[in-house]
Amino acid sequence: MLFLISEMKQVPGWAIVQDFFFVPMVQKDQHIERSSLCTVFLDTLLVNAHTVAMDVSWATLPMVTLAHERFSSRVAASVLRAAQCQTTISRNLQDYTVLATLISRSPMLASGIRQCLFEARERSPLFDTAGWVEDLERLLVSLWDLNEARASNLSSALSH
Repeated sequence: MLFLISEMKQVPGWAIVQDFFFVPMVQKDQHIERSSLCTVFLDTLLVNAHTVAMDVSWATLPMVTLAHERFSSRVAASVLRAAQCQTTISRNLQDYTVLATLISRSPMLASGIRQCLFEARERSPLFDTAGWVEDLERLLVSLWDLNEARASNLSSALSH
């Protein structure tokens, strides 16, 4: 149900346990490519996917999550909100189960979510690594300039 069986039979070491597939660890590019073969990603409830949430979103894999109070249980929902694809953020455990079931049984629904995630790769700052690096560099230069100005002001004040 989660992976396309015909595709997964080609992956060494794969196994099925009641419609769930457990596969061996692979390189990052293979992990993302393999993720795109899945039907739905079921996020863990108390400690959400962090980097994996980004990976499966990049792979346009619908991700069902349930945000709780702690930071560690809100990460996947934050990723989906930043991508503006928050339809798979559930409000409670019952919604989580219903969403997972609907997505796994409705190719049209899954396709719409995948399209949203695909479009987010181009329009969302979430996936704009170059822009993020530029912003960080600007921030670091500003902090350095501020530090230098304060050091200069302190030096001037101490010399008087």
